[in-house]
Amino acid sequence: ALSSIPDDYFAQFDAIVASRLSVEESKRISNALQKSMRDKEQKPGKNIDDVKTAKNETLFIITDTFGFDGCAHLDFGRNHFYRRELGKDKLSDVMGIDPYVSLSDMLNTPLADVKGKWDKVPPRILLLHRLLMDYWAGIGDSNNLRGKGDKQRHREFVIFAENWLEVNKISMEAISTESEPLDLEHFADIARYPEISPVNAVLGGVLGNEVIKALTGKGEPANNILLFNGFDGGCRSFLLRG
Repeated sequence: ALSSIPDDYFAQFDAIVASRLSVEESKRISNALQKSMRDKEQKPGKNIDDVKTAKNETLFIITDTFGFDGCAHLDFGRNHFYRRELGKDKLSDVMGIDPYVSLSDMLNTPLADVKGKWDKVPPRILLLHRLLMDYWAGIGDSNNLRGKGDKQRHREFVIFAENWLEVNKISMEAISTESEPLDLEHFADIARYPEISPVNAVLGGVLGNEVIKALTGKGEPANNILLFNGFDGGCRSFLLRG
């Protein structure tokens, strides 16, 4: 179980890509990685040039796909530096993530307050991802579903989702639009069997490219949410400000 792994275990990796984590599990790993970096910075003789030339921090990604949609939260670390590609064999000067929001701060941001440059309301896919993260954390392992028929499971999910929307001050219209209607009873099946192989493959490829950029320091990273819509094949970045 993840709870049995000590906090200092995670910082040994260059990148961590995880799915089916709860919000609390994700924040725990994020906080552990931040603490590890602070400890390194506090060593005698450290300065900003040392940080820029040192190995970048651990890239931490939490991601899930559900039906035709997928979402990923990406935390490259406060001291991640990179060079933007300007053309063939041309790179910019060293740059840092700006603005930087840790994954724990992303998850602490009230969802009702989330807005973007082009988004006057929280993105639908982001809301569905957070709903499912909390739902999966609540049901725990599959033993909680044994002995229950589809109708009972659907009813329990609908009750959970309606309560979740109320607690987070999110309207049903935010996750069910005219162009992309959503029925909670139908979504209950997606919550239980969320993955579709082609969606996993496409989003996995996009995230694989982000890992390569993080490890090489070449290319501008996606800061800090990726939203994939399998109906139109679009994958866009969204900046979630803490």
